[in-house]
Amino acid sequence: IMREKFDTYNLLRNVEDMEKEQRRCYVISVLKEFASLSQRGILEDLNMLQLTDQVSDVNALWIINIINCYATPTAIYKLAERADIELIDHDFYQIILDPSENKEAYFEEGNVNNREITWNVNKVNAPQVWALGYDGEGVIVALIDTGVNYNHNDLKDHVWVHPDFPYHGYNFANNNNNPMDDNGHGTHVSGIIAAVRNNKIGISDVADNVKVMTVRCVPDGDERDKDVANSIIYAVDNGATVINMSFGKGYSWDKTAV
Repeated sequence: IMREKFDTYNLLRNVEDMEKEQRRCYVISVLKEFASLSQRGILEDLNMLQLTDQVSDVNALWIINIINCYATPTAIYKLAERADIELIDHDFYQIILDPSENKEAYFEEGNVNNREITWNVNKVNAPQVWALGYDGEGVIVALIDTGVNYNHNDLKDHVWVHPDFPYHGYNFANNNNNPMDDNGHGTHVSGIIAAVRNNKIGISDVADNVKVMTVRCVPDGDERDKDVANSIIYAVDNGATVINMSFGKGYSWDKTAV
């Protein structure tokens, strides 16, 4: 984790009068340039360490100014001597919380006889927003989750389409182009966002005309921070308007031992 931090407040002031797309391009450009300059010296050292197999898989994460890699203890000790590094941490697999463990979670029983709009969509006043003409047209929602069953009848017409990504996104858990859901959680969440409003299965989306960009980073309920960061970068680089991440995590190690 780099010691040098970006001045986000100054960035906000610089973009407040810009149009959305101009703002997007400016922010991406400025953050990439800042990270590149900040990380240059460390990346040069890491490249040298790779030549002796002390470091591998170097991944510079510009959006949070962090560098991720595999490193030997010797390499870690060398890097720890640098004044421009604030912290070296372990990016271990973290177990996503099981929703069933939260016995006190709020739940409101839906009306199973009403197949038009589910109670939660009414709860957020979505129909009133639709009546104003806002239905998600032109909006890309990046769903960072366990993937999406993009062949589902209620979702297949509402997924993001891009010629370079034939399966509507990317899989950072397995580093391939296919973000098919192997868990069910991501598909469930994408249904809340963009399931077709067809009165068939008792589920109605919040925004009927959004496109869901599928970004899989949570395999079988486990994830690493590197995969989440790369997922966010992918979403930003590919034009996502909104990013949805609905997962929590707990530490499996004993903090008192650290």
